[in-house]
Amino acid sequence: MNYITSREAASKWGISERRVQTYCAQGRILGAKKIGASWGIPVNASKPLDPRRTEQKKAVCIDKTDLFSYFLPLMQANFPLNQCLAYIESLENPIQKELAYLEYYYYTGETEKVAAIARNFEDCRDLPVMLSVSLICVFSYLSAGEVEIAMETLERIRDVCKDAEDTSSQFRALQAFSLLTVEVLLRLSLPEKMLSVQNDIRCLPMRLRAFSMYIYAYYYYLKGEYTLSIGIAETALFMVMNMYPVVSINLRLVAVMSYVGLKRKDRAKEHLKKAWEIARQDQLYKVIGRNMDVLRGVMESVIGKESPEEFERILAINQAYATHWRAMHSQTTGNRASEVLSNVEYSLAILVARGWKNQEIADYMRMSLYTVKRHISNALMN
Repeated sequence: MNYITSREAASKWGISERRVQTYCAQGRILGAKKIGASWGIPVNASKPLDPRRTEQKKAVCIDKTDLFSYFLPLMQANFPLNQCLAYIESLENPIQKELAYLEYYYYTGETEKVAAIARNFEDCRDLPVMLSVSLICVFSYLSAGEVEIAMETLERIRDVCKDAEDTSSQFRALQAFSLLTVEVLLRLSLPEKMLSVQNDIRCLPMRLRAFSMYIYAYYYYLKGEYTLSIGIAETALFMVMNMYPVVSINLRLVAVMSYVGLKRKDRAKEHLKKAWEIARQDQLYKVIGRNMDVLRGVMESVIGKESPEEFERILAINQAYATHWRAMHSQTTGNRASEVLSNVEYSLAILVARGWKNQEIADYMRMSLYTVKRHISNALMN
């Protein structure tokens, strides 16, 4: 069989080369095969039909007077523990229900179901829905190892926010929130103008504003300003009083990371226990796993001791996410240092960079001093 390159196919079909690569990765081009780092596409292959033009696609109509209710509805939800699915089923609005399921399947690590629901919204041009789907898909594709598709989705978020014609306060708030979320949580850059969007963020309802405080706390954690990060997270927790489970988990996890940064393992364990009590009720493992970073030591002492099987599942989620995140980080920034390190080496390198001594790392990570020195030596060599 004769093949053409993705660039040649893009020129032939009048679409971008990245779109062709996405179609290949999704299995939508019959006979396409991976050749090295690129794709070979049969000469006689047909351009995949645009799902936005198929009759099977649903018409998505939202209530323009209540835009915020369509933006990450599960994150905004106040549901009793162990009642997440029951809450989703109780939603009367079919669009909000489907978006809530999209989030739920991401939080529980069911990537294929996320992709299936996302396809239902490919024809939607309503900003809250577009941003909700895109935000979840960036992290879901990344977790599944679809780095190129995740990067394409990230670019879509940036383009949507840049090209949006509506300049109302609600739209500006959603745009600012979405951009801050992907830039900070993916650590692709640390926006220096965080304060410039505060007026826009204030237009968000309290349930969303609490999550934006998590983003700010995460931002200051990354900058090493742990006390400020903790102050923001704990203030937000006081405001929401555990009413919003997904938000509460994230706020507690960033507090855990910052307390670890201050070497306050006692306070870190307190917050982690409470976050785990919430997450395990509805199997929201991805929320915990995506945030591990330097938390392996405290998680092993809290979750590993009590629930070893669940800890191994969370560890597997983290290892997959961390590996693919480093690949995205390397492609985006051009800095390949993080890509050549193992997950453990990366975590130890962070602790070393923050001034931890080898014995402190060994005690915290529950490793022998020899093992710590070996990992650090390997990291330095790489």
